Amino acid sequence: MTSGSQRVVWMGVLILLLTKLAGWSQQVTHGPVVGGVTSGSAVFVVRVDAPADVQLELSPVNTFAYALRTASALADEENYYFVKLYAGGLQPETEYFYRVVINGVPATTLPAGRFRTFPPDGQPTPFTFLTGSCQQAGDDPFSSIGNIFYRMAREDALFLLHQGDWGYPDTTDEEAGRPGDYFPLVYDRVVETYFSKYDPGYPMAELFKRMPVDYAYDDHDMVDNNSDYTYPGIANSIRGYREMFPHYPLPNADDGVWHRFTCGNAEFFVVDNRSQRDPNINAFTIIPPNEFVADTIVSFRAGPDHRLLTANPMVTGEDQMSWLLRALKNSQADWKFISTGTPFNPGMRGVIELAVLLQGDPDYAEIPTPEGPLTPTEIAVEFSDKWAGFPVTVHRLLAFIIEHRIENVIFLSGDIHTSAIDDGANSLIPELVSGPLDRTNSQTVALMEQFGIYIYNKGGHTADQSDMGNAYGRVTVFGRDSVRLEVVSESGALLARHTVQAGFVPARVGATVVPLTLDFGGVPVGSQETQPLIVVSTSIDPLVVTQIVSSDPRRFQVVPRHFTVYPGLKQRLAVIYTPDTNEKHEATLTIYSNDPDGPITVTVQGHGIDVFGRADRTLTTGLPQRFALHPNYPNPFNPATTIRYALAEEVQVRLTIYNSLGQTIRTLVSDFQEAGDYRVVWDGRDDSGRSVTSGVYVYELQAGDFVARRKMMLLK
Repeated sequence: MTSGSQRVVWMGVLILLLTKLAGWSQQVTHGPVVGGVTSGSAVFVVRVDAPADVQLELSPVNTFAYALRTASALADEENYYFVKLYAGGLQPETEYFYRVVINGVPATTLPAGRFRTFPPDGQPTPFTFLTGSCQQAGDDPFSSIGNIFYRMAREDALFLLHQGDWGYPDTTDEEAGRPGDYFPLVYDRVVETYFSKYDPGYPMAELFKRMPVDYAYDDHDMVDNNSDYTYPGIANSIRGYREMFPHYPLPNADDGVWHRFTCGNAEFFVVDNRSQRDPNINAFTIIPPNEFVADTIVSFRAGPDHRLLTANPMVTGEDQMSWLLRALKNSQADWKFISTGTPFNPGMRGVIELAVLLQGDPDYAEIPTPEGPLTPTEIAVEFSDKWAGFPVTVHRLLAFIIEHRIENVIFLSGDIHTSAIDDGANSLIPELVSGPLDRTNSQTVALMEQFGIYIYNKGGHTADQSDMGNAYGRVTVFGRDSVRLEVVSESGALLARHTVQAGFVPARVGATVVPLTLDFGGVPVGSQETQPLIVVSTSIDPLVVTQIVSSDPRRFQVVPRHFTVYPGLKQRLAVIYTPDTNEKHEATLTIYSNDPDGPITVTVQGHGIDVFGRADRTLTTGLPQRFALHPNYPNPFNPATTIRYALAEEVQVRLTIYNSLGQTIRTLVSDFQEAGDYRVVWDGRDDSGRSVTSGVYVYELQAGDFVARRKMMLLK
């Protein structure tokens, strides 16, 4: 009886004879691509165009005078002529050249590529690696067709850590007239995505020749945009990864592609936060209960069961979050990198909450972005796709790291088609985001800053950054001393830099305040206008705000001025502007709390104007052409909201608040008023000065014969 190894040898001989008789001349069509590198081994993937016996030959010299060969593998039609090859017995910190061997004969006399093996585990050797995500979007006319990879190939880097959206195969279904027909439902389409990833005509092929790659899919290259465990076809995406990517060992290979590896004194935890997440929309309550559409009014109410990395009820064996926490605790590495498809920064919770508040405000009915106009509701739902949309998971990870004093954890992320760095003041854990490898820059960070949201404090594609082209992340580990995070543009310009010193542990108290700049514009002298301010507690201990001081308390006030916000929750404040002169006013609001980063300052400004000088009057007469009752802002609100109305002529006016039973709660206006535009603030109190309860309220305007009503919601 022949052994298994003998059968493989005889099968290879048979294939060799048959291919020679048939006149075939096998060629390499894709790869080789190297990954799964350690200090003594590597994994390769290569594809040929016909049945063949395939090996890899490796040598520390490019003449292959001293060469070793991997075991052979059979390329056949069943596996789409892909083979995976394992090379062991390598020397650490050694450069190896490699080439493909087909049917015992080198495919070329020249090396196909080269790479360096890693330093031994635990050895504090300085090294550099690259990060990035989002590329090969064929529908993007502004992409650079991958030219950034020529620049990256010139780096002296050990490897590329790719964080997903390596191609956008989900878009091809719509182009082919198959909307909703998710690409991984048919395994052949998954195979096609790897043809695209390894396309020898795409410049990333140059990078493959110089360094290995590690990778975990995000959404577009797993199933669909903003996908989660409920999407069909995930099993085929996992299968494609296992069969056609040179990966590290997978702890739970049937349920996701999360894994870890070590390079010197650094350990990398690559999470799969797509096949292990609840649907993003589950974090929202629709007001009133209805089917979700783009202009739906929603409230962010992520409950304790809304989770990331532990969500899929079909997972067998250890769940991903338990694996991550256990691996972090047991890690002996000096530096611990968590690689994730979507940004971690808990400060993005402020974006969600502010977008929720902007719903219904006509001034923000559509917000222009490079991706096209979006409604505030769409923005809130989009940002809930990040870690900030899963506050229970964020709290669990932070609490574990802080309570166990796990030092030197750093987040590396992608997804948002832009780049930025935060030192931990907002992200709590230092974070490098690198998402525009070959995709039009979304300018997400720049847009946030235009709305007064500053949660990446070390630069990148920020509001004052003129270079919004493609970029990648560069990370250098300096032994046990420090780690340098950088954002590098396609031209080689340094866009951002931060050095993390050894010994870093996240703070127990964290705060995000949005927005940090408020502009009231023109407000009638003697009237009031309110704008919202949101304070989010982002770490594991309560945030205690002891006082908020206004540099101009006569014109700018904040309510409430002291409060406690528990972890993962937020407090909505009202900034009230009362102009008393026809001129511009500015002030600073200083928020004092137990946040170790110190007081937070908010800049506010406004301009007092006469009623008849309002800019929103018609151009012909300077006065409103018709009576109108506008939507209140914000809505939902707490503790105050602004009601706006227009009078086309001088009339008797009555503005009244009713509860859901039709009972009168507050009469805000009962007076004879001239034509013009008016704004009135309701502070959530009744006519006796008592605070009313949460619920739906109706405000009614009676102006002569004109009567109009609208609904609003008070949330406490």
